[in-house]
Amino acid sequence: PLLEYNCAIWSPYFKKDINLIESVQRYFTRCMYRRLNLPIVAYDERLNVLGLLRLEARRIICDLVENFKLCKGYSCLDKSKYISITNNHSLRGHAYKLYKNRINTRVHRHFLFNRVINIWNVLPSNFFNTNVVASFKRKLETFNFSAYLSGQT
Repeated sequence: PLLEYNCAIWSPYFKKDINLIESVQRYFTRCMYRRLNLPIVAYDERLNVLGLLRLEARRIICDLVENFKLCKGYSCLDKSKYISITNNHSLRGHAYKLYKNRINTRVHRHFLFNRVINIWNVLPSNFFNTNVVASFKRKLETFNFSAYLSGQT
């Protein structure tokens, strides 16, 4: 919980910071394997066995959930100040596609509602058929975020 605390407000974007935070979970899973006298395997395999996601993927999920709350009106923020929902009536994508605004500074590029636009727009439309946040989050946990993690974006 401490590694994910307030990730909607602060989410590292430098690779060194992401790796530093991820190393905490990497170390913990390695120690747990040692404690249980299990053979040490690769980090991703340990996560699969333990049913965990990378911390970076979990931060993305938190960001997407916050964006979902804003789009569905569950947030006290005025969504018109933060996001621009397209009036998408085409057959591609979902009805909650977001516009990308021109961004001039690094700070704004990594602001919550700007850093999730690319992932948000590629989510399947069936993710948005619910008004329940827990249901949306469960669907996100099945989504493959590997293409959107820092090393490949």
